[in-house]
Amino acid sequence: MAAKSRRDVEAWYQGKVEVVQQQVTQHTESLQSSKTEIKDLNRTLQGLQIELQSLHTMKQSLEANLADTNARYSAQLSHLQSVVTSLEAQLTQLRADTEHSAEEYRILLDIKTRLELEIAEYRRLLDGEDGR
Repeated sequence: MAAKSRRDVEAWYQGKVEVVQQQVTQHTESLQSSKTEIKDLNRTLQGLQIELQSLHTMKQSLEANLADTNARYSAQLSHLQSVVTSLEAQLTQLRADTEHSAEEYRILLDIKTRLELEIAEYRRLLDGEDGR
């Protein structure tokens, strides 16, 4: 009976050892798989960090480019605005000069008309004296 109990205990113990060994094997495989997954995730993380840094650098470069472009266009716009202002001033002066010239023309035309009338009057007077 003691021998049977001993065999039963040894069989039970052997069964438990096998179960524990299977669990150890499974957990070891799971641990190895997890370690491999962690390494892969770390490599992916490093790659993403490098890509993020690259994108930050690109963003800074694009922002600097945008600021430079804005500054250039602002300077060009300022220059063009000064050109427009100058042309508007020239146009205003030209209009004033044209109005002045038109006024002078009207005055001269009026003088010419009066002179023509006066000449016509003198001719009439001269023709009238010749006819006497």
